[in-house]
Amino acid sequence: RQGGADYVLHLASYYDFEYTDNPEYERTNIKGTRYILEQCKILRVKRFIFASSTAACNFPPGGTSIDEKTPVDADYAYAVAKRKGEEMVSDFSSMFPCTIIRFAAVFTDWCEYGVLYVFLSTWLSKAWKSRILGGKGESAVPYIHTKDLNKLILTVIHKSRQLPNLDTYVASPDGSTSHRELFEIATRFYFGRKVKPWFIPKFMALPGVYVMDTLGKLIGKRPFERPWMIKYLDWKLDTDASYTRETLDWEPSPRFHI
Repeated sequence: RQGGADYVLHLASYYDFEYTDNPEYERTNIKGTRYILEQCKILRVKRFIFASSTAACNFPPGGTSIDEKTPVDADYAYAVAKRKGEEMVSDFSSMFPCTIIRFAAVFTDWCEYGVLYVFLSTWLSKAWKSRILGGKGESAVPYIHTKDLNKLILTVIHKSRQLPNLDTYVASPDGSTSHRELFEIATRFYFGRKVKPWFIPKFMALPGVYVMDTLGKLIGKRPFERPWMIKYLDWKLDTDASYTRETLDWEPSPRFHI
């Protein structure tokens, strides 16, 4: 009311591991985004920055990568909400400048990314499943440290006048990092020796996860592993962020690689 805003960074988003169409996706991720865009039109902001996700893109065929031009075409509820969010941002970009940033999996030095925390707390424990990796352990996504992500966002703000009214960038290093890589590095560092993982093929993993999930429901404490996750065993979400690096003169620091 007294002064408005120059830049709006929209991070708010709902996500869960149920893989169902929770009403909150519509309420927060879609309607909430529209409300904020409407306010930005009134405030005449210098730039609106929308947090999208690389995970909203379908996994690419083997040997290929997703990039800034890849359509947001995954069909689960979170991805659909992100696609609609990107479409709304595109519509409003005729009224004020907008930037879409597709985040890789964001983590901190304290492993404050839920999935990563579950992996490490399991692998570094004495639990019966501490050495189990699904499939061949090749399931892989890209990761980005918060400090590298902050640097990218600030770069967008500093270069705002040079940037087009609408563009999409990818906050990610190139490629991806597999469960097997993370397991081998984490266990070797923690235990001081090489730990051999046990690989569970998909046809064995699926019934095992169903049993664990059913028992978890009965006792009111469901495990992290869900049946829908088995579909993605050994799939790689390889990423090519070369356009982002060249356009913004930004790149992740090797120090902050996962």
